[in-house]
Amino acid sequence: IREMTLAVSLVEPRLGCKVHQLKLHKLSAPGIFLISGLMLKFGEVRRALSSPLPLLLGLSTISLVLPMSAHFALQWPYLSKDLVYGMSIFLCMPTALSTGVQICTHFGGNPALALMLTVGSNLLSIVTIPAFVTFFLGNDVKQLSLDAFVLFKSLVKSILIPMLLGIALRSRVPSISKWVDANRKVLSTLSALLLISVPLAELSISVSKGLILTPGELLQVAGLGVLF
Repeated sequence: IREMTLAVSLVEPRLGCKVHQLKLHKLSAPGIFLISGLMLKFGEVRRALSSPLPLLLGLSTISLVLPMSAHFALQWPYLSKDLVYGMSIFLCMPTALSTGVQICTHFGGNPALALMLTVGSNLLSIVTIPAFVTFFLGNDVKQLSLDAFVLFKSLVKSILIPMLLGIALRSRVPSISKWVDANRKVLSTLSALLLISVPLAELSISVSKGLILTPGELLQVAGLGVLF
C-alpha cells in the first residue's frame, strides 16, 4: 500500500491534491483513533498492563534512544541539508499514529500494548520534541519555534478525544460492540485508507510544487530510515 501511494503521488499527483483540497487527510488521525477505541478489548488492556516492562522499554526506546540517533543522521554528507534536517526531525518524532497498531494487529500481537505505546510516546513528545529538535537543530535553524501547548492541544483533539469516544461507545452500547466485532476487517481496511491519505495528500502537493528526488536520494533516505 505504501509503495502504491508513493507511485500514485509521483506519477499522478492530482488525486492526492484533490484529497488535500477537500481536507480529507485531516480526518486521518481522529478517524484512526476512533476506530482503535471501538476495536479495543479490555482483556488486551489488562494483559498489556500485567507486563509493564515491554511498555517501559518501548517508551524509552521511542522517546530517548531513537531521538539521540538524529546526531548521526546530521553527519550524513551525501544528501541536501533539507533532506538531512527532515530525517533528523523524523527521528525525534514519536510513534506514527496508526502504523504500529496496524502492524501489531496484523501479525497477531497485542493491539492494546501498541495503542498504549502510541498514546504514551505522543504525550511524552510534548516535552521531548521541543527539547531534542532545539538541541540538534537550534544552531542551524535560527527561527525554530516549538510551542508545547499547541502540541498538547493537537494530541488531545487528534488522539485522546476520538479514542475515548470509541471506548465509551464500545462499552456503553452493546449493539455497536457487536457490530464492531463482526466487521473488524472492514474497520481495519478503513483505518488503512485513512492512514495512507496523509502521505498521498502531502507528497502529491509537494510533487505538484516541483519537488524532484533522484532515485539515489530516495534510496538513501529509505536506507537511513531502515538503519535508524
